[in-house]
Amino acid sequence: MNKNNTAFTMLIATLLTLGLSACNENSTAKIDNKTNDDGRKYQTLNTRIGSLVFENNYLVGIPTAETKNKIFDEIDFQRASQAYIWAIPLMGYYSWKQSFYNMGGEDGQVHYFESYDSKLGGLTYNTSTPYVMSFINVKKQPSIIHIPTNKVRGAIHNMWQIGLSQMNEPGKYLIIPKGSEVPVDAPKDVILVESDSERSPRILATRFWLQNQLL
Repeated sequence: MNKNNTAFTMLIATLLTLGLSACNENSTAKIDNKTNDDGRKYQTLNTRIGSLVFENNYLVGIPTAETKNKIFDEIDFQRASQAYIWAIPLMGYYSWKQSFYNMGGEDGQVHYFESYDSKLGGLTYNTSTPYVMSFINVKKQPSIIHIPTNKVRGAIHNMWQIGLSQMNEPGKYLIIPKGSEVPVDAPKDVILVESDSERSPRILATRFWLQNQLL
């Protein structure tokens, strides 16, 4: 990468780091100009991550080595923060699943959560609603969930907590991996739900609640 491309990359990273504050005429960012004894001009942009120093100016100049390292450190910090936030839904479900296994549970078994204490590990639990939950590994075999009455409602999510289907109507819900064949012995009246095998593990979480206890 040549010097011009490096300078452009550093500029884009700097502006993203500062939330484009340097481009906002109403910004509170302070800019200091300095000329060394040898005639070289420097511009310092004082930001929330400290002072960023550029030869000439921050728009078309070259960042100093210290500024370059500071920007890359900030980019690493921001990416780490984004990765943490991005992974919260997945890790939340995996924590639930692991707690089931630690209690001797298996895929497909039903777990009932009624008390406040039993829901403390859940990220999205409603504290006043009783839940029935099960993890289903459809990679092993397709599964059918039977909703016998409209007084029971449910939902199917993948491990990223992305909703795949609501179960608001009575019926048999057949869950299979995306793109796989419907079993020949499947009931004719099933409601087909395909798991997103490309975006998540082929493990689903189902939740049920009584209609008269919805908030």
